Amino acid sequence: MKKKEKMTFSSLNMSRPRSAARKRPGLGGQRGARKRPGLGGQQTAPNLLGSEAPGLFQKPVHFRDEIRTSFISYAFIPAAALFVLITLCAGIIWSLGINRKARSDCEQICSVLEVAADNYMEKIREMNKLDIKRMKEDRAFVSETYSSLKEFLRKQLISANFVVIDNDFSVLLQGDSSQTFRIPSYQKEIDWGPLYRMSLNPGLPILEVSHEYSSGALDEVIAGCAIFNEGAVSGYLVFVMTGKSVQEALKSISSPYVVTNGYRDVFVTTNPYYLDDMNRLSSLYRTEPGEVSVSGSNAVFRRDICGDSLSVYTIIDVSQMKKAITTLILLAVVLLVFLSVAMFVSGDRIAADKTRTIDELVRAFHDVEDGNLENRVNIQGNIEFQTIGEAYNKMLDDIKRLIAENEKETRAKYISELKQLEMQFNPHFLYNTLATVRYLVKLDPDGAVKTVVSLAELLRYSLSSDSSYVELGGDLKYIENYLAILATRFGKKFGFDISVSDDCRRAVIPKLIVQPVIENAVKYGFEGVSSMKISVSAQKDEDFLLLTIADTGSGMDQETLSTVKALLSTPENATNHIGLFNVQRRIKLLYGEEYGLSVESEAGRGTVVRVRLPYRCENVSL
Repeated sequence: MKKKEKMTFSSLNMSRPRSAARKRPGLGGQRGARKRPGLGGQQTAPNLLGSEAPGLFQKPVHFRDEIRTSFISYAFIPAAALFVLITLCAGIIWSLGINRKARSDCEQICSVLEVAADNYMEKIREMNKLDIKRMKEDRAFVSETYSSLKEFLRKQLISANFVVIDNDFSVLLQGDSSQTFRIPSYQKEIDWGPLYRMSLNPGLPILEVSHEYSSGALDEVIAGCAIFNEGAVSGYLVFVMTGKSVQEALKSISSPYVVTNGYRDVFVTTNPYYLDDMNRLSSLYRTEPGEVSVSGSNAVFRRDICGDSLSVYTIIDVSQMKKAITTLILLAVVLLVFLSVAMFVSGDRIAADKTRTIDELVRAFHDVEDGNLENRVNIQGNIEFQTIGEAYNKMLDDIKRLIAENEKETRAKYISELKQLEMQFNPHFLYNTLATVRYLVKLDPDGAVKTVVSLAELLRYSLSSDSSYVELGGDLKYIENYLAILATRFGKKFGFDISVSDDCRRAVIPKLIVQPVIENAVKYGFEGVSSMKISVSAQKDEDFLLLTIADTGSGMDQETLSTVKALLSTPENATNHIGLFNVQRRIKLLYGEEYGLSVESEAGRGTVVRVRLPYRCENVSL
């Protein structure tokens, strides 16, 4: 026969050293501190020469003094820090210079473009009520409008062409006939292009980069609006700025630059090298607005203007500066390597000598980490490390003592809690069963006698303390008595079914683990329904036993189901609902977190409770 499985301390999933530390956080170090108030020379060093020189006194040697002397003797770290500082300073100065240049040029470009855009947009707002009908009939009005627009353009830093178009997309007025404003043939048929987007919000100016109206298919800045007269769009006023006019206004800028729209379509650039095959800004030079990024041999700065309609990029060549910084870094590295080689031979020997004690302590700490509390250290040398070694040895003694005490206390608390949870079933169960007997005494005296006999057997079973574990078959025998009592009470309104195989009946489970689930189902399942059936089944899945208790009662809505699941997931119960919680708590204490209850329910469809337990055919004891 196999030995009965014993429940050990490790099966409770408890960490003994941590528990000990929480219960008595100051037992180890505080008492040691009282015995050794300081490390600064108040104690005399132990006699390291043995019995051959008992009268000699050896002056304490402090480890910190030796480390200080080593750092003074060897100037490696100051030299390394100096070279690193020089390199960092050079890099910071270079970065600040590049950043300042890129930002300054970009801000100057943005200022020119924003002023020009604001002026054109303001003029568009001023003329968004232009009388298109009158322009078709009154030549004097056309001449007056032409003179007004020309006078406005002469005052602008960035020159532009203007066009007035009617709602049939016919050009009524144009500032410069050499800059042909070409309206594509599909403009009337397809809702497309800046003119279409102007018509969506008549009177409101827009600004876009487009090549659709350029005879040379060149990108241009289109600023304009749809003119709204008598409740309908009667025409369009458009200003067109070419890349050439922008370059003329920005000829004082020395840095290369690129101006794009939000889709990175290039409007103007000082160097086509920055463009890809699609006439867009190459991905190598794209960056986030407001920050300088280095791409290859170029530093790029970007700023968005005109409501993010335009993006301005300034590009600075940093190849020469990068070569200078690289040369400086290489010199620093060569010198540091030389110093490292020179210090290696002596430094390695000194480090090994000075860290021998530390290595011994580290190995001892690793032993403790692996659970070995028997390894003691015997340190000779510096007084500080002797003190650490003594404190370490004493700490091990305190930990072992605390673990032993905590194991006893935890085991006692664990057994006490299990017994308390088992005892909570009895009053609750007795109260509900006696309520059933009260009904039977009035309705069926003979049935009441049978019920009282069954009740006596149930009470004898629940109060027996022979073992906290029983075979599932034995527990189901008393469950059948309990269900029979309920069937007597409710008559045809209540039915039950138990389907458990022989393999499952031999499984050992905690006593009275199923009855509270059935009791809970009867208590709440009859609310709002005229009849109910309870089914009890069990399945074996490898090393697991799955008990299923299903009812056809009223079920739960999602809010109530969420409340029940939340209760089952907490270690403490602050409510008056103890049935399912106590079953869950007992299972968690006995077997661990991977076992327990799961609940599924739907209002009007009943409830299914599944109990997951380890499959065992041997009795166990606490």
